[in-house]
Amino acid sequence: MKALEKANVEYIGCWPVDPNEARQAKRLIHITPAEHLHLIHGNDQHILVSLIVSNEYFTLGLITIPPGGYSGIEDHEGEEALEVLQGTLVVRPFKPGEEFDQEKASHMSLTVRRGEKLYLPLGVKHCYKNFGDDIVRAYFAVAPRL
Repeated sequence: MKALEKANVEYIGCWPVDPNEARQAKRLIHITPAEHLHLIHGNDQHILVSLIVSNEYFTLGLITIPPGGYSGIEDHEGEEALEVLQGTLVVRPFKPGEEFDQEKASHMSLTVRRGEKLYLPLGVKHCYKNFGDDIVRAYFAVAPRL
């Protein structure tokens, strides 16, 4: 695996190895949890995003949100799917031009519980929230790009 001499975000799109080199070598890449690319996401609050694989075709990762935590607003250049592994995740979609207002509680949202999945079409702005007392952990996949 790569030594992290560069900023972690520079590895998005080529983690855990250069995808072209891996394809040319035609070999399997074993990835342990210790080899995930850990990123901190968010400005006001922080959630842990651990990338497992990231290339030009898809990104697979794990998000971890502490109790009371939430992500910033995001959207992707690709489709997204996720599965909640632990806790209860609240996903808040945003209409075009709508801004995040943490004080408003009457926003439309979707609750995704352990074992449930969610699909987010291309371009849907959203944020993740954890209103529970337990940590939320969820696998996510974005295709083609994060």
